[in-house]
Amino acid sequence: MLMVESLGDGIIAKADPKLRRIVLTRRAIQLGETFLASTLIEEWVHLKHGFFDATREMQNWLFEQMITFGAAYLAERKKS
Repeated sequence: MLMVESLGDGIIAKADPKLRRIVLTRRAIQLGETFLASTLIEEWVHLKHGFFDATREMQNWLFEQMITFGAAYLAERKKS
């Protein structure tokens, strides 16, 4: 991961596929833990799976992951 002051207007972070790393602005940290965590997850998804911003493919993958985790959580709760 690389920390920079700015990436341009409105850009908080970006995935650098050539270097396989996340470039993060200080603003991402200033916006709080939840925002930082979601930013890191999003950029990791770009690097790991090659999805582009604002695509149906990325949206579908994220929703599938949420549903999978939710189903596993509910199944575990049902056991106890």
